[in-house]
Amino acid sequence: INGARLWKEGVPEYVELQVMHQLAVTGKQAADVAVLLGGQHLEIHRIERDEQMIARLIELERKFWNYVETDTPPPVDGSASAEAALRCLYPEDNGQTVDFSGHAGL
Repeated sequence: INGARLWKEGVPEYVELQVMHQLAVTGKQAADVAVLLGGQHLEIHRIERDEQMIARLIELERKFWNYVETDTPPPVDGSASAEAALRCLYPEDNGQTVDFSGHAGL
């Protein structure tokens, strides 16, 4: 029931992206996604292959994998997940900022 709200306007973006990746890997033209909402209501959504989306997705995946291979943390993007990761990495941070812009040599 809690996840049903994610499906109110159709297939959630995270599901569509996962399926698009699967279509890229398999070479298939479409996939059907079934969801059982609230344990009662079955919906089936067809997702058609989108070459532009696949190309963009593969490029983003390539960039991500480069971070993995080079052991480089990805840049912070302002998302909630990035904030949660930074809070885990730096739990001693109190949220205060310091402005050093007026100091010579910085």
